[in-house]
Amino acid sequence: MNDKAGLFGIALSGCDFLYGATKTPLSGINFITAHDGFTLRDLVTYQDKNNWENGEKNLDGSDQNDNWNCGLEGPTDNPEILALRERQMRNFLLALFVAQGIPMLLMGDEYGHTRRGNNNAYVQDNELNWFLWNELDTRKNICQFVQDLIAFRKDHPELKRTQFLTDKDISWHGPLCNQPDWNTTSHLVAFSTKKNPSLYIAFNAGSQIASIELPSNCQWHLVVNTQDGWDKQWFQTKGPPLSSPLTLAPHSALICKSD
Repeated sequence: MNDKAGLFGIALSGCDFLYGATKTPLSGINFITAHDGFTLRDLVTYQDKNNWENGEKNLDGSDQNDNWNCGLEGPTDNPEILALRERQMRNFLLALFVAQGIPMLLMGDEYGHTRRGNNNAYVQDNELNWFLWNELDTRKNICQFVQDLIAFRKDHPELKRTQFLTDKDISWHGPLCNQPDWNTTSHLVAFSTKKNPSLYIAFNAGSQIASIELPSNCQWHLVVNTQDGWDKQWFQTKGPPLSSPLTLAPHSALICKSD
């Protein structure tokens, strides 16, 4: 699979093709951001690096950051752009903590740290690189989301397996059950685990609403939907029962759990 949907599915599965039969998913370290490159917030805020403060005429740092500013460069007061950026951050974090392998979170991403677009901040001994402890209070919403993701992962051993997934463990879906769409134009990746109770997890990276069919062998309840704002109740113990098909908003992801 050379398409983006297929590669994303492989990454969620722990990239077994990299490690072969002698390794396990625990051989892999998953991360969104690291010490080099953009922070999570900058990843959804900037299209271009902004390294002028480094004194190297903005020639330092990588020009390939796999980023998207969500339609506008840099800080903004536009509520639609801000909401999309926050949703994209939730999408990235959710993907990190449901993927097989060992998750690594860059310090500061748990509160949405920004380096103002600097992707090579090694020379900055200031607030660009410092951990800003006061942000843990002013950005409690994203901190709580990360805490809930960690707790959810700990409570579901099927997300941290010591052996690679097989067809006995997982089913892949597209808009229809058991019919994954790995085409180059696909923006929807969904899967369900076969352990009881089961998890159903879906990602819609497209700009259009997706209609998704839930597996019909059980009753599903919503756990979290990244489309919801920070003021929503995250990771409900048992959310309301869901009917199929569901609509999944553009650039959003969800987790459902069976009875």
